[in-house]
Amino acid sequence: MPGHSITHYNVKVMKDLRAAFEDRIRNWPDVVLTEKFHVPHYIVNNIVFARLFTERMVLTKLTDVQKLEIQKKINAKPFKTLSMSSAIWIGIKFTNIDDISTFLPYVRMSYENSQK
Repeated sequence: MPGHSITHYNVKVMKDLRAAFEDRIRNWPDVVLTEKFHVPHYIVNNIVFARLFTERMVLTKLTDVQKLEIQKKINAKPFKTLSMSSAIWIGIKFTNIDDISTFLPYVRMSYENSQK
């Protein structure tokens, strides 16, 4: 994707989107925010359930059924960048604050799956 640094996260582009997203999950029990390779990671029970990349939310703990559902409903796709890909993770377009309400139920599913 154009404009991606080696870290795949542009702080300037994502500042307001990140803040809005984190406001929505701030009160979920036991959520921990950390950054690895300059990319925000959202963790519960020492398991990463979501990552935030430039203009994308990446969910790491959806079931196969949930992955199929999200791909049909909101055109999410297996995660892929120029330097990495994963059929296990799902990438969701995140370019404006209104996107949050569309994908937040799936973030919650990934969060809950991380606690099983």
